[in-house]
Amino acid sequence: MAVEIKFCGMTRAADAEYAASLGAAYVGVIFAESPRRVDAVAAAVVLAGVREGVSTVGVFGHALVETIATVASDVELDVVQLHGDPSPSVVERMRRGFSGAVWAADESAAMARIVDTRWVFRTATTALGFMRTMLPQLSEGLPAVPAPQLGDDTMSFGDQVIFLRMGEGYTWETQNRERDTTFALDAWTAACGFLRDPSYAMVILDEFNIALQHEYVSLSTVMPILHGRPPMQHVVITGRGAPAELMDGADLVTEMKQVKHPFRKGIKAQQGVEF
Repeated sequence: MAVEIKFCGMTRAADAEYAASLGAAYVGVIFAESPRRVDAVAAAVVLAGVREGVSTVGVFGHALVETIATVASDVELDVVQLHGDPSPSVVERMRRGFSGAVWAADESAAMARIVDTRWVFRTATTALGFMRTMLPQLSEGLPAVPAPQLGDDTMSFGDQVIFLRMGEGYTWETQNRERDTTFALDAWTAACGFLRDPSYAMVILDEFNIALQHEYVSLSTVMPILHGRPPMQHVVITGRGAPAELMDGADLVTEMKQVKHPFRKGIKAQQGVEF
């Protein structure tokens, strides 16, 4: 049986065009409840540049058949995909009211599920199923670890995950701001090379918000690079005190709140737990 690939959840025309150029059989947008939900006007813009030979898909949740048919016609979709375990009668009515293909998704019968954990490194390795990952640590230090032991998981993936330890150590232990700034700028320069390389689909800048907070690296130099990265490349930036402009431009922002921490009792980071 031939395998056909669908890229879904497109919100930018450039991403949709890039997905099509990779050989996708289908490129889709989401009208159902989702962080990537778009309306009919936006969907038409996103899918306008998809090349001939690639089918366009609209994913719909609980909505009237007539509404779905109108949106599908306005956007000129090739496929309507129904989520929410629609009844056979709804599927049949949809097929009568829409000239294209109708897919009925049974979420309980999904062949695979992917779960990202909260750990940055786990996010990187989850991405491995689909793409090449770059993970530079730009600020907080790591205890010295011999190269062969530095994350046995990363070593087994070869060049699919590149982990760079950069910077000198913890920012609160600094004795020389000028030296810290030099290391941070060198790390950012290295990261820029990966942010311009379309072969890396995920770049994780670990603790980079700290470098921005201390103004080791200027936000005014960072934002143009982030905005100009290759289509479909994901960037994850961690660390406390993210600048407002950076958060405004992000698709996902998470704030972690400390409830209890052993450090407050004088218990320092332990090998096998924190590192």
